[in-house]
Formats: sequence, C-alpha cells, structure tokens
Amino acid sequence: MNKTWIGLLIGLILPVLTSIAFYKLAYHGELEFFDFLKAMVGIRGAALLVAISCLPNLAAFSIFVNTEKIVIGRGVFLATIFYGLVILVLKFII
Repeated sequence: MNKTWIGLLIGLILPVLTSIAFYKLAYHGELEFFDFLKAMVGIRGAALLVAISCLPNLAAFSIFVNTEKIVIGRGVFLATIFYGLVILVLKFII
C-alpha cells in the first residue's frame, strides 16, 4: 500500500477523533454529537471547530517528518489541505 494513503487516512481520521473528544470533554449539554454539529453550523462555529480539530495534524506531520517518514507526512499534509478547504466553505459559503 502506498504510504501516502496511510498518511491521508491518519490526517482525515485524527480531526474527527479530536472533534469527538472536544465534544465529550468540553460540552456537557443534552445534545447528541450530530445535533451538536448542527448547532455549531447554526451559530457559525463549525469552521472554528474544524480548525481546532486539525491541530493534532500539525503534531502528526511534525512527527512523521522528523522521523524521516516524509511520504506519510505528505498524506497528513494533503488531508490538512482538504480540511482547510472545508473551513473556507464553512466560513464563507455556509
């Protein structure tokens, strides 16, 4: 398997897990996770949530580059670019 795909999967899954962790740790309301996401879109906070959730990608990218796993780091970088486009859409279109 191409190692870029491994990095891409890591880069796509890590922000989702971070969003779930943020929901579990910081939000103590009665909403379920998907209702929480809908509320974030409603108050125009979804772009901020996605941006904060992408911070662990920075750590993953640094780890892969510093351990000379450049190809996996490239996949993480591509996933982060994808999330950047999602942030732009959430911020300016929705």
